[in-house]
Amino acid sequence: MKLVASLIAAALCLAPRSQPAAQGETPRWRVQVEREEGELYLTLRADQDSLLEVLREIAAQAELSIDGVESSWRRTLVSADLRRRPLRQALTYLLGSVGLVGEVRQGALVLREGLESIDDVELLRESAMASYLRTLRDFPEHPLADDAVRSQARLEESRGRGPAARALYENLIERYPESELVPEAMFKSGSLLMREGAWQEASQRLSDLLRLEGEQEYEPQARLELAYCVAELGGFERALYMIDALEGIAPPSDVDDERRRAHVRIKALAGLGQGAQALALLDDVDRRLGFATTRHESLALRAAASDSAGLPEEAARAWLSYGRMSEGAERAKAYARAARIALDGGDELSALFITQLAKREELDLGEIGREARQRLALEEFEGGAGSTQQRLVRAERLLDAQLWREALNALSAIEPLIGALEERDRLRFARAYTRTLDAELGVDAALSYLRTALGTFESADARRELYLLAADRLEAAGRLADAVEAYRGRI
Repeated sequence: MKLVASLIAAALCLAPRSQPAAQGETPRWRVQVEREEGELYLTLRADQDSLLEVLREIAAQAELSIDGVESSWRRTLVSADLRRRPLRQALTYLLGSVGLVGEVRQGALVLREGLESIDDVELLRESAMASYLRTLRDFPEHPLADDAVRSQARLEESRGRGPAARALYENLIERYPESELVPEAMFKSGSLLMREGAWQEASQRLSDLLRLEGEQEYEPQARLELAYCVAELGGFERALYMIDALEGIAPPSDVDDERRRAHVRIKALAGLGQGAQALALLDDVDRRLGFATTRHESLALRAAASDSAGLPEEAARAWLSYGRMSEGAERAKAYARAARIALDGGDELSALFITQLAKREELDLGEIGREARQRLALEEFEGGAGSTQQRLVRAERLLDAQLWREALNALSAIEPLIGALEERDRLRFARAYTRTLDAELGVDAALSYLRTALGTFESADARRELYLLAADRLEAAGRLADAVEAYRGRI
């Protein structure tokens, strides 16, 4: 919070200052309070001067008392250059620069420590932005104007407003092309574009930075992030070359830098079909440095590397796990990749399971679910294609995959035909139908079916199995007294 407050104070110092007075003359700081149409305005010039002395002079001229002063503030120094600002606004800036808050009420200036809530912080940020805007309007060509624009951009970043921050960095680049802050602004703009997934635009801005003359502080970082963008755009061979070149230019600056470089290398190796090598590197990074950047990103890398290495089951599982840790479009994309890998690997049931999971989360995976159903011949199956035995086998496969809704539809479609089957197949149907009804509609629906089914079996062994099936479902539901009755042959 003090950092934000300091930024506010910095904005106020853009106007040219007069030189401090020599020792023995009048105080270096100057206070002037003016009244106009009932409103108080403050002009203040201070340069590392006593906060309490400055406040006492302001209070005296404004005819205010001071409340809430702490003895620890006696050594607090302030710097400011304010030109005829509304008193309340000026006090907010002055006190905020040293982590204090003040308000004028009932003829007193009331002071207190720090900010008390998120609303206070946001109010201070809003005030800072307004201050920067006014200063830039009044002094657009001031030597520190570019720094004020950068400060605005940083404030917007701290508020989570990436596009607004990027627009300010771009404004700095355009308005102050000779500024020493341009390389930083280019790097920040490119990084913010990467957050938006705008890989082409980000790579262009980072390339602009690398084309600047002379050595740049951000050059190694820019080379790394450019390689990342190139890999995201599918230029895997070029990305790998860029990382190799970077290793020769500058070693990793810290562990995070090493992880990031490994991340790009793994992505590039996987894209080039060298999945086994990518997996080996990922395992090494995870073991030595912790997960590559985060567990979330590590799963994405493992999925891509496993797919490249010809390990579809591992790839599908990794994408599914990655999707569960993601949100929105990113989750849908991960689910779709997992389902497509399963489908391409001939595992239609897993693909259908993933599409149903996505559907429950209100995500649409397009035609993948329909394709899986077609391969399983579910439309024809539910419409009557195949023998009753074949349709029962398919329904059992759906049940084993926990595709409860599809299994229920399939079993309901063949229920009228079950009477023509032998007893052992009718028992198979009863087991499957009971489990499916329990999963989809609840244990009472399953019990209702079993009561009806009991009348269709003459064999004592078959009837006993139905009672045991009922008892098992009741136990699972926590209805132990009813389960005991089922074991006794009563449901």
